[in-house]
Amino acid sequence: IEYLTNLQSLYLGKNQLSALPNTIGNLTALLNLDINNNKLTSLPTTIEYLTNLIILDLGNNQLPKLPSSIGNIPSLRILVINNNILASIPATVQYLSNLQSLDLSNNTLTALPSTIVNLHNLETIFLQFNQLTSLPPNLHLLTSLTELHLQNNHIPTVAGDFDNMTSLQYLDISFNNITSLSIANPNLLVLDAKNNNISSKLDFVFSLRSLIYLDLSNNLLFGEVN
Repeated sequence: IEYLTNLQSLYLGKNQLSALPNTIGNLTALLNLDINNNKLTSLPTTIEYLTNLIILDLGNNQLPKLPSSIGNIPSLRILVINNNILASIPATVQYLSNLQSLDLSNNTLTALPSTIVNLHNLETIFLQFNQLTSLPPNLHLLTSLTELHLQNNHIPTVAGDFDNMTSLQYLDISFNNITSLSIANPNLLVLDAKNNNISSKLDFVFSLRSLIYLDLSNNLLFGEVN
């Protein structure tokens, strides 16, 4: 495979691959690399030489971590690593300056690196079905983010985290441990907060002037809805 230096797209999905050769780094013309649904447990550090790569799909493997060299592929726009066993993400992801979509769903993440807020072109991030207990500070620095999927984690509070995220339109925080909720984001279109432990007053929703979908079912709300 190392001699296919003009190759732009490589699809290896739905096989039984347990490793990639170090020579994968020779495929410097690659734009799209799809290795989903295999048995990968690691990635060669030589992946950093794929400096033209736009789409990298590593979903449905057995990866416990990513090499820090992943940050040396600033051309990446779509990175899919869902359904692995990732416990952490290297801080070097901050250097993926053109990244638009990041899928980390269905892993074992308990926290995100604080550097993730430097992904200023990120539009969509999938973090559902992890073990997150908190969010990094300064989320508002994700100035292009329109969709944030946080459902099915262990997050207890989100106070003020989303207020200054001016591009955010879709927010799913359902199936967490949130006890109180207050969001001041006038551009939000969809807010899904079902299946939490929310018992706080909901006066804040009246400031969400653009909202078209609101789900607060299966919480601990009581009294009258004004």
